[in-house]
Amino acid sequence: MTVKITIYVLNTQDFDYQNLKRHPQYSKWFKYYCVRAHTGIQFEHIQFGENTHGKPVLKLPKDKHINVSHTDGCSICVVSDANVGVDVEKIENIDLDIAKKYFSLLEYRYITDTQSTISRFNRFFEVWTMKECYLKLLGMGMYKALDSFSITPVQGRYQLIETEDEMMQPCSFFHDIVYGTYALSVILDVANQDLEAELLDITKNFNTEFIL
Repeated sequence: MTVKITIYVLNTQDFDYQNLKRHPQYSKWFKYYCVRAHTGIQFEHIQFGENTHGKPVLKLPKDKHINVSHTDGCSICVVSDANVGVDVEKIENIDLDIAKKYFSLLEYRYITDTQSTISRFNRFFEVWTMKECYLKLLGMGMYKALDSFSITPVQGRYQLIETEDEMMQPCSFFHDIVYGTYALSVILDVANQDLEAELLDITKNFNTEFIL
């Protein structure tokens, strides 16, 4: 079975987004815009709250879930019927010893099991964004140790294993490199489904309504 999701993408490289005074506002507008785009519900009927670890949760509309991620020059959001974690990171040169120190052994082996430096960086950010997604899906942030679970691709599918009890967690995964620069990952709390993702660039419409 295939589950379809929409990933709303906002290009934030322009000067207006780099203005720190605007940043808190556009982040708020972005969430509301994506909920409205996905559900058709107007802003005045949308309500947000937070869980005990500070994760934003939708109170209205009910039975909908949202997760947002920001990095330098790009923001993404997914609104779905199931609990969801999303993450986007700009791929950069990085000290891969970070993976050796903080990731699981399986993940470190996956990252370093290639001769290409570019592939190693791509794999590092693939694993990094997947781990961030899982933490955000759980709503725990960094309260959960990064090496307490592993996420690696095995025969075309990701395996998520809690390392303490070696239990495999049944979730659904999506990963891609977008615009040649950003590692983007999504984990949906539904068991072992193929995620078909539509990347919807809302930058032009969002700018017209909120920025320009």
